[in-house]
Amino acid sequence: MSKTQWRKVEALITLLLEDEDVYVRIFAADSLLALNRPRLLEVWKQALEDESTYIIEIANKALQNLQNHEELIKVRG
Repeated sequence: MSKTQWRKVEALITLLLEDEDVYVRIFAADSLLALNRPRLLEVWKQALEDESTYIIEIANKALQNLQNHEELIKVRG
């Protein structure tokens, strides 16, 4: 991922974790889910504390996807 792309991801992370508008956080969560990378693990854990049940569901889905990805890598070894 290039520096420019990573800056865009960082902006989405900030929106997800800090924006007061739930619709902005939902947009950021959906966008980050599409990118879901292992380096987002801690972001998703923090998102589990959101007041929006939708964002919590997305965070759980993202964490499950990351776990499944890690297990697949171990199996392929």
